[in-house]
Amino acid sequence: MATRKQIEDRILQIIVYIDQDNMLQPLVGSLKLFSTEELLQLLDFLETWDYKPIYKLLDKKIKEYLWIMEEIKQMKIWEKMKNFKKEEEQDRKNEEINLDTMLEF
Repeated sequence: MATRKQIEDRILQIIVYIDQDNMLQPLVGSLKLFSTEELLQLLDFLETWDYKPIYKLLDKKIKEYLWIMEEIKQMKIWEKMKNFKKEEEQDRKNEEINLDTMLEF
């Protein structure tokens, strides 16, 4: 089995060969973001032009990003609820103080 470095080097060789206008430069800079398994899928696509590996990779990435987006939304919802509860508690305390003040008169 090839090492990650060998896989990255092979991907870069193919990209340099097919990309004479340097349009794929962002991919080169982001190779470190991919797992070894994902790099193998990308390499398989680049070597064979079989779309199945790249579809699998993209499908997996889309699902990951959707899951991350859902997690972020949930975190925001919990934060809003937490802030709302704090505000409600503060309002309740203020009302109690106002009520106590009114009763003292």
